Amino acid sequence: MCNKESWYIPIDYLKGEIIDMNPNIILDNPSLNFTERVNTDTGEIPVINKNGKSIKRRKTAEYKGLKFQYYPHSNKVYLSGSIHKYKNNGEHNYDDLHHSKFNETLIELEEEFGIKPRNIKLNQIEWGINITPHLKIDRILKSCLIHKGKRFEKVNVGYNSNYYQSEHANYILKMYDKSMQYRTDKPILRFERKQRRYAQYCKRKSIGNTLQDLINSQFKGFREAFFSDLKHIIFFDPDLNESTHYRDPQYWEQLREETSRANVLKHRSKLKELNRKRGGNHFEKIEKLILQKFDALNDQELTNFSFRYIGKTLTTSSRA
Repeated sequence: MCNKESWYIPIDYLKGEIIDMNPNIILDNPSLNFTERVNTDTGEIPVINKNGKSIKRRKTAEYKGLKFQYYPHSNKVYLSGSIHKYKNNGEHNYDDLHHSKFNETLIELEEEFGIKPRNIKLNQIEWGINITPHLKIDRILKSCLIHKGKRFEKVNVGYNSNYYQSEHANYILKMYDKSMQYRTDKPILRFERKQRRYAQYCKRKSIGNTLQDLINSQFKGFREAFFSDLKHIIFFDPDLNESTHYRDPQYWEQLREETSRANVLKHRSKLKELNRKRGGNHFEKIEKLILQKFDALNDQELTNFSFRYIGKTLTTSSRA
């Protein structure tokens, strides 16, 4: 079995540089139609913006949820987008990207573009899990108040009015109604962590920066970070009818700023007990559903890590 830090968890969005590949392999790919910004009045490629600052030339192609960007001045190609959506022909990412599908996606990336996991040097990545909750999703989202001192804020993303996130310096914790985004028949609640400044994450975990390095490390730290995030969510149960300051996010912010960490933990434990005894104990039920989904995604085949691309890394592991 894997250690507690090393379990598969589905990846969605990633962003990184294509390395150790001839850019022409990407640029000449028949599936990609690269375009460049052009001044519609003059037909020229702009070299400065309206503020007089120089613009770096950039050619862009989009394909099945992925975006390729080529910068002629540096002769570099960057890849971004949802590999989960790519696996589904660019149509959606509301199903489960089981490890077998993830492996198929890696094979398709190589067959279609010549890109192997070792060729993707990551600088940003998102991972998360979908569940079908026992409670209406909007009630769950409105009950999530604070995460590590940062409020859950409702974000306007256009296609989804049930979208909340708690933003931190190096990562964003997201919770949203995936079924609203895609109008699915069954409700789908998604918990997701967006890891920014990925190089710092790799340094802390002593792994390299490529997707290959992450696979070789058996997704080191992803499970640990995910369940740590859940543990630190301050949740006021929607069935709890107590008249208490615990339902006010500002109370928790002041408590964190003006008192000790031990005092915050004491009151958080008191709220959990109230949720359990006088509310519907809904968050513990949600945690149980997430754990069940997590276990379902990690079967015996995966714990042996039978991925096609296990091999040598290209980036040097950084030691903290």
